[in-house]
Amino acid sequence: NYLTLMLGEDVNAMKLFTAFRDYVENSAADAAGQMASFRHYADVYRTMDELEQNTREGMFIYRLDQLDTTTFFPLLLEVFKRFRNTEKHEEFETILLDIESFLVRRAVCELTTKNYNDLVVRIIKGLRNKNEFSAAAIRTFLLDQTADTARWPNDEEFRTSWLGLRFYKSLKRSKVRMILEAIESALYTGKTEKQQFDHGLTIEHLMPISWEKHWPIILESGTSYDAEKMGDRRNELVHRIGNLTLLTKELNPSVSNGGWLKKRDEILKHSALNLNRPFQDVQAWDENSIEVRSATLFDVAKKIWPRPELISAASESFG
Repeated sequence: NYLTLMLGEDVNAMKLFTAFRDYVENSAADAAGQMASFRHYADVYRTMDELEQNTREGMFIYRLDQLDTTTFFPLLLEVFKRFRNTEKHEEFETILLDIESFLVRRAVCELTTKNYNDLVVRIIKGLRNKNEFSAAAIRTFLLDQTADTARWPNDEEFRTSWLGLRFYKSLKRSKVRMILEAIESALYTGKTEKQQFDHGLTIEHLMPISWEKHWPIILESGTSYDAEKMGDRRNELVHRIGNLTLLTKELNPSVSNGGWLKKRDEILKHSALNLNRPFQDVQAWDENSIEVRSATLFDVAKKIWPRPELISAASESFG
């Protein structure tokens, strides 16, 4: 991370010693200066590793971990160093939000992570050339990317993927849980007691994967019955985000495969999550319910992870 930041290039782990030796030999700083710089960034990295999750930056690091994305750490070393403990904390949080939005949207849109190393190196090179690590510069760079390997999905693409993605099947469980956790946190309004969030909650299907016994397909009047087609549609919908919630490990097995009303009552009896509160007014759970809730959750997700316009004068800050 340190060498990538200093050199502006991806350093092969097998050539780490050689790269560091060449960097030191070509640096104007003496040994004391080199060690002071190395120690300073090491302290920054340790701070990042020890952050409390109830802080915005701590939650950001936690979410990056759940996204399996550590390639942005070289850039974050400089961002944390320059902004975290300064009067520019608002700008610091803007940078974190932009990076998080970029990564979450790409994950939901199933865009590749393979070239993130190259992307981060290009960001660092561009920023170092102007000594400009501002929120405007970072945002401008990310918004300027057009290749599938690096672009920041807009609201339309994000919504289409969100509504159509089989979250439970297509994404790693930790990513799905993190997304549901973020929505839960965003739904807190201050009118209820704030809960200490338990990251050990498990993902539950509201309509179970094995739905055949307790969840018969109910046809609207005059609708023709195509058992195979309707079953296929339901088997896809059960994995959509609108059919997923979070429950404790203790509660989960006891309600998993029962009928809706019994399951709903057990959830409401034991769960204090905002994610589950709306179920008290739901008398039946079907395909339409899943699609409606998926859209409702998207409206929340779009606010958590916005794709903004350029910051004023951003284009002038970063070429």
